Amino acid sequence: MPPMAVFCLCLAVLTSSIYPVFSSQLGSKGVTATLDAKWPHTSLLLEASEFLAEEGEETFWEFVQTVLDFSFVQALESQLYDLLIKKAAQFLSPVQLSLLKFSLSIRTYSPAVHMCRQLAEEESPPIGCEAFVVVHGQTSCIPEDLTKLLISAGDRPRPTLFKGDHKFPGAGDPPVVVLLYAEIGTPAFSSFHHLLSKLAQAGDLVYVLRHYVKVWLTFPKRYFSLKPFNFGMTFCNGELKCVQPVYRKWVINFVSFVFPFRSQVTGRFDFQVMESSLLSRARSTKQRMTLKSKVRLFSGIQLCLLTWSWEHYVPA
Repeated sequence: MPPMAVFCLCLAVLTSSIYPVFSSQLGSKGVTATLDAKWPHTSLLLEASEFLAEEGEETFWEFVQTVLDFSFVQALESQLYDLLIKKAAQFLSPVQLSLLKFSLSIRTYSPAVHMCRQLAEEESPPIGCEAFVVVHGQTSCIPEDLTKLLISAGDRPRPTLFKGDHKFPGAGDPPVVVLLYAEIGTPAFSSFHHLLSKLAQAGDLVYVLRHYVKVWLTFPKRYFSLKPFNFGMTFCNGELKCVQPVYRKWVINFVSFVFPFRSQVTGRFDFQVMESSLLSRARSTKQRMTLKSKVRLFSGIQLCLLTWSWEHYVPA
């Protein structure tokens, strides 16, 4: 399931986080609704890496390599955003870069990062560690302990890997799997990455990366607002109408784009038909890549739009 679809499914359980707040800007009969996620704030750098992972694991690891020597922990979020966009531009076309910016604005990959957080909690992270490895059930946050853990790893079962795991392109399929929980762009990650990547290339182990941020377990919960899904409403002629939807222009463009592919039977959109039809009209490989990216993004957003009364924007 695409991360966008996972994100939208998460929205279905957020109804308890919708708080109506009367707004003075909309008058006495106006109401503004805001939507807050039920998971803590996630790093834009980690979300951007998940976007690049969908372009291919090779692209993901190349992006990781470019941020090894930068410490993003102390950077302001605005500075982090500008820097990661600059780095991502090395691997993406202008159209793909625009899709990345849009994905970050609606926090498309936040649930995928949060899933890694849940997996890290199940591993019982060592207290005070910014990064740690799990070798067949045994954990350590000291790179020098890795050799000792590898010697006894054969006596323990291999861990279960998931579709969203990032497997380093090593040599062969060794019996030992090492899970690294770390935040890319930090010194702690770099220390483990240099060691694990060499061993993976030598065929000594399988190196798998999962996102982990130390402050997740020590910092007070900081829920973030899903601002693209906030909206304003007002009463007009006895009807409740949407007057200030965020990204209203984008919603109109979205519906205009997919409306021709709407099923007359179910009222839903058939994205397989859309993809086949659009790709048949593509004149170049670049156009095909752009259209595939659009279809991938739109197919995930369909469920999100069901939470809006966006039928009002369907062109006549």
